[in-house]
Amino acid sequence: MTSFISALSEQLHHQSAELTQDQLHQLGVHFELMTKWNKTHNLTRIVDGRAAAEKHYLDCLKGLDWVPDSCVAHDFGSGAGFPGLVAAIARPHQNFVLVEPARKRASFLERAVKTIGLTNAAVAHCRAQELTDLELVISRGTFSWPNFEPLVDSLKILGQLALWLGHTPTEKEFHEGMGQKGLQTDWFSYELPLSGLRHMGRAIKTQP
Repeated sequence: MTSFISALSEQLHHQSAELTQDQLHQLGVHFELMTKWNKTHNLTRIVDGRAAAEKHYLDCLKGLDWVPDSCVAHDFGSGAGFPGLVAAIARPHQNFVLVEPARKRASFLERAVKTIGLTNAAVAHCRAQELTDLELVISRGTFSWPNFEPLVDSLKILGQLALWLGHTPTEKEFHEGMGQKGLQTDWFSYELPLSGLRHMGRAIKTQP
C-alpha cells in the first residue's frame, strides 16, 4: 500500500492537486482490497501500484473537475469503484450511488464501502435501465459508443451526464450523437503524465 500511496501522492503533486492524508490512506485501502479480490473476481487488469495510481485513480480525480458536486451522483457500471468510489473519497460532502449489475462486483463494492468507512456511498445491485429520474449520472468506460441510451434514458429533464471517455468517441461524434437526442454538450480534455490525453464529455438533457 505504501508504494501505491507514494506514487499517487507524487502524481497529484505534479498535477497541482491535493488530497488529505486520510483520503490518500482510504484510496490505499481500496487499492489493497481491490488487488486482493482481483485474484478471484477479475476487477482490473492493472495491478501494478504506480500504473494503477495514474491510469485509474489519477484519471478519476482529474475528471472530477468537470463533475457537478451539488447533487447525488449515480455511477453506472461502477465495477471496481471507478470513478464513483474514488469520487466519494475525494468529495465527502457529496453522495454517490455505485450502480453495478454484476453480483460479484457489487459484493466487492459493498465490502469496500464498509471497510473504508464511507458514509456518502451506497451500492445499487441493478441495471442502469432500472433507474429513472436521476439528476446526475457519471460513468467511466462502461458503455461502448454509441450505446449511450441507458445513460440518457435514466435522466430527469435538466439532468446531467459526466462521462470519462477514451479514444472514442471523437469530440465531433460526441456532440453530434448527443445532439441528435436533444442534449446540450460540453467537451473537456486533460493530460495524464504517462497515458497522455484523456477526455470528458458532459451533457444536459433538455427534452423528454
